[in-house]
Amino acid sequence: MPLVVMCGCPTSGKTKRVTELQNYLKQHFEDCKVVVVSDVDIARNDVYADSRKEIFSRSSLKSAIERVLDQQTVVIADSLNYIKGKSASIRCLALASVFPLLMA
Repeated sequence: MPLVVMCGCPTSGKTKRVTELQNYLKQHFEDCKVVVVSDVDIARNDVYADSRKEIFSRSSLKSAIERVLDQQTVVIADSLNYIKGKSASIRCLALASVFPLLMA
C-alpha cells in the first residue's frame, strides 16, 4: 500500500524528486520494490487542451496505479496530480488495497 503522490505544476521538479526518492529507497532498502507510474510520455499540451483527452489520460494513470498497488511495492505517482478530486481518488485506491486486510 505504500503510495507517494507527487503533486505540482508543470516544470516544478516533480520528476527530479521522484528519481531522487526512487534512488534513495533502492539504496537504503534493497529488498524494496519501487514502481514509478508517470505521465511524462504524453503530449501534455495536447492532452490538457482537450478535456476528453485529459479525462482519458487521468483514468489511464489511475488504472496503471491500481494495477501495481499491493502491500510489498512502493508506488510513486509522478503526474500533475494537482486536481483535488484526482489525488483523492488515487488515495482511495491505496486505502481500498489495504481495507481487506483490516477486515481479516
